[in-house]
Amino acid sequence: MKHTLKVVSGDTILQEHELTKRQVVIGRDPASDVVTDHPAISRRHAQLTLVDGGYILEDLHSKAGVVIDGMKITHPVPLNHGDRFEICQQMFVYHCPSLIASEREGESESTLLGSIAAVASTDSMSEVDADGKLRAMLRIAQALGRTLDLELLLSKMLDGLFDVFLQADRALILLCDGDRLVPKAAKNRSGISAIASKTTTFHWSCFVEP
Repeated sequence: MKHTLKVVSGDTILQEHELTKRQVVIGRDPASDVVTDHPAISRRHAQLTLVDGGYILEDLHSKAGVVIDGMKITHPVPLNHGDRFEICQQMFVYHCPSLIASEREGESESTLLGSIAAVASTDSMSEVDADGKLRAMLRIAQALGRTLDLELLLSKMLDGLFDVFLQADRALILLCDGDRLVPKAAKNRSGISAIASKTTTFHWSCFVEP
């Protein structure tokens, strides 16, 4: 399985490194595995660690931090093929095409624990083409692998749902707490977020087809 890390500027590849070690350090120190001379980058700025066939990215307590999707990471983040991260305005791209094949093989081993039948409005769904739906779902899937921060993850999932359901004005996520469904995140299309309070009451309607 070949892993590479590229430093890019737009469509131009400035550097390309094949990742062969279990731990790969990025920094200004000449002893680093990926050396960059940017003055704002720490001597040992970030580290990639090989775990279960893929690399995990972590910030080594640098001053400038490591940015993914416009936000500094605070925990180790698993990288997927094609993921980008930024260090002091330098863009890095991780490549490992075999990860895609591994993920597809793993999908066949999934176990269905339960299902809920839902009928979506054909008017709302038809406004989003298949490519648009796929891009939205991929953004949600990438968010799942990039952060361990629950609030940030739920916020990104809500954004993705608005891309799929164009007529939706508000979105809500409920999580299981024992035998109860507890509201954890809510957002309207204008971007205002709110964690629903415990005193919120929900009224459910169920339509059963014969």
